[in-house]
Amino acid sequence: CFDEAVMVTPNAPEGTVRLAIGFDYAAADRDMGMAAVLTAIEGDGDPLIYALDEVVVPGSASMQDFARAVLQMLRSRGIKWHEIDYAYGDNPVRTRFITSSNAELNRWLARRMQIPQRALKPLVLSMKRGGGQANAIRRTKDIRCRWMYGRIAADRVQVHPRCRHLTKALLEWDYGDKHPMKDVLDAWMYGLRDLWVESRSYDDLARVIFS
Repeated sequence: CFDEAVMVTPNAPEGTVRLAIGFDYAAADRDMGMAAVLTAIEGDGDPLIYALDEVVVPGSASMQDFARAVLQMLRSRGIKWHEIDYAYGDNPVRTRFITSSNAELNRWLARRMQIPQRALKPLVLSMKRGGGQANAIRRTKDIRCRWMYGRIAADRVQVHPRCRHLTKALLEWDYGDKHPMKDVLDAWMYGLRDLWVESRSYDDLARVIFS
């Protein structure tokens, strides 16, 4: 139900917003495997979700280059790292030469900002945190997608034209794990973890049917 003609707009939210950034790391053979999406959250009870900007690079990119691109994206929007309210990333991905992870990203963000890593706030945390929750972790894909579907259906999602990959993903993703546009969607929804994880219950979420 994503309507590009209506929901892709350069109009930014006004007033005080919360800022979320999410990260996804994928295998080196994925052309758009490393992704970050910056989102503004306006309001509390029925928030407006506004995707502001994105970074999408090949899965073979180094964490140093990824951190540099993320900070450049934030600077272009006039945002400092410490102004971010939520920062979440996926599980580590390891190849023969590169380890892509939240720990590595935190390390390179601190280096790029020339601050001690212990001074980096917020830290990029694991989206799939918490022990003893194997069933909950396995079903997070369904939960977050159904939550976001409900937001889109309620006309509470807007996407800036800068987010070309995210827009394409919203129009084309088929819910499959191998789809080339999946990683940018994961990054977007990881950053919003604290919103969808608080959904009242799994059964209350909108049901998504792909034809």
